[in-house]
Amino acid sequence: MSDERALSFGSVAEDYEATRPGWPVEPFAMAFEQFGVPDRPDVVDVAAGTGKLTRTLAQIAGTLVAVEPDSVLRAVLHRQLPDVTVLEGTAEELPLETASADAACAGQAFHWFDLDRALDELARVLRPRGITIAAWNSPPEAGTWYDAVIEFLTSANPAHLPATTMDWPAALSAHPGFGGLLEIAVRHEQPTDRVTFRRQLGTLPRGQDRGVDADTADRVVGAGQA
Repeated sequence: MSDERALSFGSVAEDYEATRPGWPVEPFAMAFEQFGVPDRPDVVDVAAGTGKLTRTLAQIAGTLVAVEPDSVLRAVLHRQLPDVTVLEGTAEELPLETASADAACAGQAFHWFDLDRALDELARVLRPRGITIAAWNSPPEAGTWYDAVIEFLTSANPAHLPATTMDWPAALSAHPGFGGLLEIAVRHEQPTDRVTFRRQLGTLPRGQDRGVDADTADRVVGAGQA
C-alpha cells in the first residue's frame, strides 16, 4: 500500500466513524469454527480504520491487536476501544512477531493492499493452521436506489469497487502460503438516511482526490432516492 493510500482516510475520520457500516459477528465466528481456530484466539485486525471490524472481533478474540497506518484513524479507534492494543503499520509491514496470531482479518480493505506482499506478510505472522479473512460489506442487490451510487463510483473511482473488479477467491487461493477457501455470505443491514449517506459518500476516494465534493454527493443521493 502506498503512503498516499495508507493515509487517505484521516481527513474524514469522524465521518468514517459515524457513517461506515459495522460488521455482524456470525460469519467470523463461522469461519473460526470451520477452520478450527482455538478458543480465545490471538487475532489481528489489519487496516483497522476507526475500529468498525475491531468491535466485532473483540467479541470472539482472546487477545486483539488493531493495525492501522493513519494516526488520525488510530486516535478515533483508541477513543472508541481504549482496551484494544492499537499499532501503527500496514498489511505489507505488520508490526507483529512471526507466528504470533491465530487469525488475521481485514474489513473493506484488501483492495487497497499490494496483494502479493500483504499475503506474504500475513502468512509470516500466522501460526500453523492460522487463517486470514478478507471481508467486504457488499451493496444491495441490483434494482434498488443504490444502483445510482454504483453507477457513479464505476465512473469516478473504479479501482475501489472491490466486489466487481477482481476474482478474489482465485487471487487469494493462488498464494502458496494458504490452503483451503471458504466463502460465507450473510445478510446485514444498516439503516441510513439521506444526510448520513451523503456524509458516507464524502469518505469515498474519488480518483486521486480526497472524498466526494458536496454537489456531487447531493446529485448521487438525489438520483438514488428519486
